Amino acid sequence: MGRIVGGQFEGEFEKRRKDINVAQDGQKILQQENKVKLLLAVLSGEVVKVALDFFNMVKDYLSAKYKNVPTGTIIAIIVALLYLLGPIDLIPDFTPFIGFSDDVAMIMFVYEKIKQDIEEYRKWKKQQTQDDTPQLNTN
Repeated sequence: MGRIVGGQFEGEFEKRRKDINVAQDGQKILQQENKVKLLLAVLSGEVVKVALDFFNMVKDYLSAKYKNVPTGTIIAIIVALLYLLGPIDLIPDFTPFIGFSDDVAMIMFVYEKIKQDIEEYRKWKKQQTQDDTPQLNTN
């Protein structure tokens, strides 16, 4: 079963990847921030963390805060997020109990492909947070 699903997502991923315009499609995702947050609230655990990292990485990339990432990684993330937000799914979102399973599978499929880049982004993001923390002057 896992191979069949993985093969379906790989084909869907490759088909959608060819049509990505990073700036234009990235902006489509950012314009739907509330929908992203709502969809992620339905999901749980690691998938939410990964999807939020995807969203934040695109946001930081498009705002030129974070550029230390291959364009192919940004394209892969945009494909996954557009799939999550898009009206056409392998399994319609309104299908009871399993409607978001294909969305989760796409997010995790892409995550496995770009895991190292996400880990690097997480390190960078953590460093940015630490750098922005006000320091107490004890003098």
